[in-house]
Amino acid sequence: MTGVSVSDKVTMTENAVCTTGWPAKMARKEADKDAMKRSERLGELFAVLVISLFGTYFIWLEVNGTGFFTPTFNNLDMVLFYGTLFYGMVPALARASTGRRNIIRPFDVVGNLLFIISASYFLLNWPFDFGHFADGLPQSMQFIFSWITNDLAQLLLMLGVLLTIFLAGWTSTQYYFVRRELQARKQGKTGAGPAP
Repeated sequence: MTGVSVSDKVTMTENAVCTTGWPAKMARKEADKDAMKRSERLGELFAVLVISLFGTYFIWLEVNGTGFFTPTFNNLDMVLFYGTLFYGMVPALARASTGRRNIIRPFDVVGNLLFIISASYFLLNWPFDFGHFADGLPQSMQFIFSWITNDLAQLLLMLGVLLTIFLAGWTSTQYYFVRRELQARKQGKTGAGPAP
């Protein structure tokens, strides 16, 4: 009996998804810029520096008992807060060292999930007092952040959670389709074949 088997139909469908429509356009565009320029890799190192400065600032606030971290800030809070913050350096360092974007996207997704978990936890258990956020800055600069209240910080954090949920899905989608496109290019095809 002649005809196309079910497995062949599935493979053909997968290939069609990757070679037509917006996934294919997005995959080709992202695959074209997967290899990072030197300036972009240096930008990742700058991001690591910024994260380190923020982390150091928060540690200073905690060690000096400024009041930004309230007495309810416990060991679990510390692990979630600093763990999520400093994990942000991992994808940046990985991109800087490999010079590639797509193979690092799973690390970005992990970072997204860590942020969603920790931020959601802190929205339910708020151990911060943003009235003291600027206490580590020189007196002449403290006015820059004096307008940030706990209510505003919680609102921004809630919006951050919603945005990051979308971002985690988008990054996962990018990783899947760009990976297939890069594999297809490596195999000398015009469209992506099924991922191994």
